[in-house]
Amino acid sequence: MRKTLACFAFILGIVITSAPVKAIDGSTVSNPKIVISEVKVGGGLEPKEFVEFYNVSNQPVDVGGWVVEYLKADVVISDCSLFPWVSNLSSDVKTVEFAAGTVIEPRGTIMINNLIMNDSKSGSIRLVQPAGDGMTQDRLHDNVGWGASATCFETQSVSLIPQSQSIKRKFSLDGYPIDSDNNKNDFSDILEMPTPNITPAVQQADLCLNIDGVQSEVPPGMGLDNASGECIAPQPVCDQLMNKVKISEILPNATGSDEGKEFIEFINQSDLAVRLDGCRLQIDNKTPISLDSLEIKPNGFLSIFNKELSFSLTNSSASRVFLLSENLEIDSIEYPANLPDDKSYALLDGMWQETYKATPGETNVIQEYLPCPDGQERNPSTGRCVAQAVASNSNLVACDANQYRNPETNRCKLIEVDSSSLIPCADNQYRNPDTNRCRTISSVASILKPCDQNQYRNPLTNRCRMISSASTTLIPCKQNQERNPITNRCRIKSASAAAKAPFGVEPVIETGKGFVGWWALGGVGGLAVGYAGWEWRREVSSAIKRVSSLLGGKGLGQ
Repeated sequence: MRKTLACFAFILGIVITSAPVKAIDGSTVSNPKIVISEVKVGGGLEPKEFVEFYNVSNQPVDVGGWVVEYLKADVVISDCSLFPWVSNLSSDVKTVEFAAGTVIEPRGTIMINNLIMNDSKSGSIRLVQPAGDGMTQDRLHDNVGWGASATCFETQSVSLIPQSQSIKRKFSLDGYPIDSDNNKNDFSDILEMPTPNITPAVQQADLCLNIDGVQSEVPPGMGLDNASGECIAPQPVCDQLMNKVKISEILPNATGSDEGKEFIEFINQSDLAVRLDGCRLQIDNKTPISLDSLEIKPNGFLSIFNKELSFSLTNSSASRVFLLSENLEIDSIEYPANLPDDKSYALLDGMWQETYKATPGETNVIQEYLPCPDGQERNPSTGRCVAQAVASNSNLVACDANQYRNPETNRCKLIEVDSSSLIPCADNQYRNPDTNRCRTISSVASILKPCDQNQYRNPLTNRCRMISSASTTLIPCKQNQERNPITNRCRIKSASAAAKAPFGVEPVIETGKGFVGWWALGGVGGLAVGYAGWEWRREVSSAIKRVSSLLGGKGLGQ
């Protein structure tokens, strides 16, 4: 079937432009390049449609088995680079295969005219060399799209092709076709009469589509944008350093004189060396300083000291350092005021921090404090340097096997033992959770005398108390008695239980003055009795004796 199709294609329209010569198979030619040189999609002139291919190499190329694919407009293709093109409708894609032995001579052309393309509509054509004969992958030689609805093309499509006209590839002054992988730039927008199988005349290519007239060369000081086919002024070198070069460290206040010790460091975050041509260093609103000819290695650092370039960094107030181009601010950073001696402001992991370890030309390191003098160490709690605690182990008594030395006090302490490894306590003991020691269980209840049946033990005093009987079984109290609600015992009624008086009892408020008067009266009375006793002591003594004798004599007489 494949041979039949190939012969049919050959009979319909494959024409070789020059006499047969010994062909060199395309796979043996060093990277042979075949390009599409002209396309006509319809019209009254013969041939009504054709696609022409040009051999760029200096050797004949055997294109037998190579495939030409045509794709209609507005067809959705998931990936234009995949081979073959696949669409939902088989009619969307048409294919022609060159017959075996078909050869394109050096700098020659070949044409096919049996694709049956849509007149005056967008479309796409490509030439593919299938894998085989030593090639492990399919190779796309060329792809051209025309019209705004073209699906597959190189960068930009060519203008729509009217009937009876064609699009032609541009050729350079040296006679080679222009192939910048941009269809709009590679093909002429000036639609011409078709010239199939005629080696294109040398054309003067217009390299700058955005400049009036034909520009055979890129004007000095400009560059060619292959994507648009336009010549543009090159971007300044320093403008290209945006997000690549950054300020990474600043030391504004060195110990002693700042002359020659202050520095500003830059980091190159790209994998290529960069030059700072066109870049300027500026501090606050001072005059910018040129950084021309300075270079930073890939992922490297550049430290500029104020002995190399004339600049001065303010110590007493915050200042901003700028890296500028002619048009852009590449980077800037404001460092804080009153940084201590030898304390730099450094960028590390995307954050600016103060550090006592300046590292010009090296990876930044954050060090919060200055190193302590010899013989001192930093107290982590206060951040201050303190004398190192040197233990004289030679004078210390060795700790016991069940002890360890406290590093803070150098004293021996018992090693805490897990309770699971402790010796169990005796039956009459329990383990104190605070000391892990065994203590005797206090068995008070075992030595107490049992209470009687009508008694119970008070848990607070451990004494036996009578069980209070229910109020229904209590003996009624007598008429002049009442029951104590606390003890349930009968007691004589208090005076408060007497009949109420017909008048209210007025409370007597005892003042401090009344209280002192009674004491004074008692004191005076006591003194009077004492004085009388003293004065009448003899008389009283005689009276007592007489009474005693009388009482004694009466008793004897009885």
